[in-house]
Amino acid sequence: MKPTPVNRKVTRSLVKTAPALMFALLVTAIVIALPVAANLWAQESEMVDRIVAVVNNEIITLYDLNRTFAPYASDIKALKYPPEKERQTLFQVRQDILNQLIDSMLADQLVIRNQITISQKK
Repeated sequence: MKPTPVNRKVTRSLVKTAPALMFALLVTAIVIALPVAANLWAQESEMVDRIVAVVNNEIITLYDLNRTFAPYASDIKALKYPPEKERQTLFQVRQDILNQLIDSMLADQLVIRNQITISQKK
């Protein structure tokens, strides 16, 4: 098929307007996608950590507590206690570990505040 003058004009017109058309399509896609993406992000957001204790100006997070508690929880569950005793034991051990983390943080703060150094005995 031979190109006709009308076909050439249409082709030239499309070649000239193609970049502007592509830009307009891109902007439209972005304008449509941003609210959708923001909505999805808002729906999928979740709390990743929680503060369980504040020791002077430092915090202990739920992640810190769970990481320290995990091996003890596994050991307690392996003992196959009745459900109520297991629940009570897990609760008590978790509380004890939190208290230990607080005590450790307090001790570290005292060492820093009092500029205490510990050296190995020869």
